[in-house]
Amino acid sequence: MRRRWIAPWTYAIVGLGCSDPASPPPVEASTSTTESTLGSSTTTTEPSSTTAIADSTNSAGSVDSGPQGPGTCAATCQLPADCVVATEPASDWECNAGFCDAVVTAERCDLFTCGIEGVGVCAPVAGISTCTIPCTPGGTECSAPLDDCIGVDDLGTSICAPLPCGGVAEGEPCVTPTGDARGTCIAGECLCMVDEECTARDAVCRRG
Repeated sequence: MRRRWIAPWTYAIVGLGCSDPASPPPVEASTSTTESTLGSSTTTTEPSSTTAIADSTNSAGSVDSGPQGPGTCAATCQLPADCVVATEPASDWECNAGFCDAVVTAERCDLFTCGIEGVGVCAPVAGISTCTIPCTPGGTECSAPLDDCIGVDDLGTSICAPLPCGGVAEGEPCVTPTGDARGTCIAGECLCMVDEECTARDAVCRRG
């Protein structure tokens, strides 16, 4: 049998073509990885910038925005005397932030004056002794059309109470006994959105 002879330097040449698995990656691969890392770093910083802009916008919006909900019609004033109607004393009113507020005093119900017509009864309402008119739902004890037997005192007795919005239907304009507009009936309350809905003397829509 004849054997094929191979020159020794052939092994050396073949060996140069093999790579060691433990050898480091080429320079190009390292550069590519670095560029990818830098790109990722840049991308992650963009949401932070966007968030900062959004926060700035929200902050500016909160400063510029005003009250959005409905208000109530109220008379404007500079002094309590500006709120006086007819002959009532000025002590019945307060001028708070340019608006008239009635002074509410919790006086104990007077048994004599409350029952002078034989129908009034002193009873606790929300913890305050109040002159009430007991009634039966569907009865005639209350003064129609402004009052009805829809109230209850602290003892559970049915009493006459003002109708929501003075008896105006939901969504209808509220009108005072003197014919002045005072908003629209919303959820049982006379509320307004603009000054034009309030036509009483020196009245505007008090919002916020």
